[in-house]
Amino acid sequence: MLYPDRALEAKPNAAHEVVAKMSVPHVQFLKKVAPDAQSFHLITQNIDRLSVDALQAVVRTLAREEPQDTAGARNKPTVYKNSILEMHAPLTPALGAADVDLQTYQDAGTKATDIFEEQLPRCAKCGALARSGVVWFNERPLYLDEINSAMYKADMCLVVGTSSQVRPASTYAYRVRRRGGKVALFNMDPSEKNVAGADFVFKGPCEVLLPAVLPELR
Repeated sequence: MLYPDRALEAKPNAAHEVVAKMSVPHVQFLKKVAPDAQSFHLITQNIDRLSVDALQAVVRTLAREEPQDTAGARNKPTVYKNSILEMHAPLTPALGAADVDLQTYQDAGTKATDIFEEQLPRCAKCGALARSGVVWFNERPLYLDEINSAMYKADMCLVVGTSSQVRPASTYAYRVRRRGGKVALFNMDPSEKNVAGADFVFKGPCEVLLPAVLPELR
């Protein structure tokens, strides 16, 4: 990691927040900009989990606004099924605690969470330690069946802040457009190929453009 301080301080920006709000079937959000929408799916290859953090923040805010029942409890807001599809995975579930460690990380002397050998993944047949649960080059990414189903049904695709260089993700906008859907591209420096494959092109910082194009979701 070249800039660990920047990684540790990274927070969701306004673009993350707009996308997160579209993941919630709430009258305040997606229904304002797409009244007939039946679902929303964020497909990401990012490993920073900022999209997840943004969605959790939106859900927490909505939960505080929900009326309390007689016991003082509030209904938990729902999100669309498979609203975030991360095409990667942690090395192993035992490393999930690393996300918590990052919240309290101070310096190189901070003690990290212990991960014991019995927590590491093993082969279901022979019991030997298994390989890391990551997607290597030329391997099948996660959730492809769910993603393919979403692409088949989608009538609108927002391509936000990606160069669209890595397959299969680079093909999704084309597939939506081929079936009659529309593609909106948000990018600081979009390539000629990506521009040619889009119906709407917004050039500039995504954290500025998305809230400007979708002011209802600010």
